[in-house]
Amino acid sequence: MAPDVDRDELVTQIKVQAMTIMMFTASEPEAELPEPSGMRDLDSFSVVQLILSLEEIYDVQLLEEMPSFTGETFEELADMVAGFIRAKENTGESLAQADT
Repeated sequence: MAPDVDRDELVTQIKVQAMTIMMFTASEPEAELPEPSGMRDLDSFSVVQLILSLEEIYDVQLLEEMPSFTGETFEELADMVAGFIRAKENTGESLAQADT
């Protein structure tokens, strides 16, 4: 069985990535930036960068699924990402079982 995805860790990773992206895309990087609290705090470019970062970290395909994502919080995004991680792990397990 696939290990359970730690939602709190996933939310933390999303927040860290979002803050990092905001720092790199800020017009005044030296200014004090507020910590993003949800998806609405990011512009569309930052959202795409966040999704691409999560794809790389977790080795899942997310960008194509974003049009169906209706959430507004990082927790809702974490739930979506966790579902893709679990699906990938389950697919890997199914393939491993088929090989035996």
